[in-house]
Amino acid sequence: MTYTDTDSSDEDEYEYYNYGTQEDGSFMIAGGGLRNGNAYATIEYDNGYYYCEYGINPSKKYIGYNIDWSDEANETEGAFNII
Repeated sequence: MTYTDTDSSDEDEYEYYNYGTQEDGSFMIAGGGLRNGNAYATIEYDNGYYYCEYGINPSKKYIGYNIDWSDEANETEGAFNII
């Protein structure tokens, strides 16, 4: 799923949406079941950013080192890409 930033003059597409920053600094990007047995997904930082899923089939995949936030994002939520 992609998210479109409609606030700027050109519409940018973003791959992730932070629904809330957790106490450990990770970003909650999906919840309520992921259709693969996992319950939720986060983006976590550990010398780079990782896409992590938690549940029956947990996984962790390196996805990049920098965040490109949308113009509409704020300190606790918003659309972003990892580059």
